[in-house]
Amino acid sequence: MENNNFNNMGYPPYGYGQNLNQNFIEQQEKIKDKKILKTIGVFCGFSIIIYFSGSSIAGFLIALLSDYFPDIDFVYENGIGSWAFSSIATVLFIGLPFLATHLSLRKKGISGILPLGTTYNREASAYLVMMFAPVTLISTFLINFISIVIQDMMGIEFTSGMEDMAITSVGDFLFMTLFVAIIPAILEEVTIRGILLQPLRRFGDGFAIVVSAVIFSLLHGNMVQIPYTVLAGIYFGYVTVATGSLWPSIILHFINNFYSVLVTTFDSNLTLTTANIFTLGLLVIMAVVGVFAFNRYRFMNYRVKLAKGVKSLNTTEKISAVFVNVPMIIAIIIMVATTLTSISKS
Repeated sequence: MENNNFNNMGYPPYGYGQNLNQNFIEQQEKIKDKKILKTIGVFCGFSIIIYFSGSSIAGFLIALLSDYFPDIDFVYENGIGSWAFSSIATVLFIGLPFLATHLSLRKKGISGILPLGTTYNREASAYLVMMFAPVTLISTFLINFISIVIQDMMGIEFTSGMEDMAITSVGDFLFMTLFVAIIPAILEEVTIRGILLQPLRRFGDGFAIVVSAVIFSLLHGNMVQIPYTVLAGIYFGYVTVATGSLWPSIILHFINNFYSVLVTTFDSNLTLTTANIFTLGLLVIMAVVGVFAFNRYRFMNYRVKLAKGVKSLNTTEKISAVFVNVPMIIAIIIMVATTLTSISKS
């Protein structure tokens, strides 16, 4: 049988060596890129495990100490006290592990740069932030409607931990703004849209945005927020990429959470009718601002094309490299299990 890899003189055809060399180079690139993605996934998985296990251990210790020191239980059971604990846990068990992840990835040369500088275009960035208001409204109403239908059909109830929150004084308002809006906005955006998303951009902006949004959503640990946080996470990620800075997504995150603080303040201090009027007025303002920003942004002709990233791996291979490793699998199991605890029989 004739060997098609050689010509009639017995020598390899012209370019045969180059093709072998090119295939070898491509295979090596594929192995290297899989290793980079797996490294990111492993470090991220460990960070998530530390967050959930650390929070659980801290909660157990508080419950244990409250048997001997009743004041601890009183402070923790208080709405602001529990949110203060949550903020401290977030700083300790998300901030520190992910900071260690960033430093470790940077040492390996794969961390990406945390975009904490100015934006590419301040005007476009401002409009992208303001445009999120209608997205918030539409997503919130749609997801709430779907949640209500599912809960009624299946006889279950979703809880988010915010049902018993009350704000009855200026001090409460300031503390809740700090614990609910400011700290999570800064810490979660630096963590998710910075430390996690940036190194993933090597493999495509779209891939990085979606993966970081899914992890961001599961970290919230409850069924009420999962659909909304996926959509919000995708938008926050896009804004970070489009503006070249984390500050717009930090502002977006703050506005989103501060809206909950305002609505809770209305509900805690006003009659039901008056609170609904104030909330409706706030929604109208958000809608008007969003529509205005959308029209202004549309005529700016400012568009940022998402980079496709390296071509050595297909989407399935990239997802597998990030998620199919022991630490990330354990982290996913913990996140899903925590999320399922937010479902109870109605």
